[in-house]
Amino acid sequence: MPVPVKNQPLERGRESRNQNNFTLCGGVHVRSTIAGVLTARWVTLPVLRALAQSFNEMPAQLSLFFEDCLSATHPTAD
Repeated sequence: MPVPVKNQPLERGRESRNQNNFTLCGGVHVRSTIAGVLTARWVTLPVLRALAQSFNEMPAQLSLFFEDCLSATHPTAD
């Protein structure tokens, strides 16, 4: 009956590689998360600025619209 014998140098080498792989995967995960956040900000900030500008212009446009509607429904005698 064969009996498994642990080979200590091989076990240490395997554990070292596993630890290196885990560390590299963790580093790649952190870097990709940071890159994703930065890319999302780069894409969304111009859109948000345009929306903010539109909302800031909206009260003046609504005011002009209502003035036009009122003058159309109640014409003044000139």
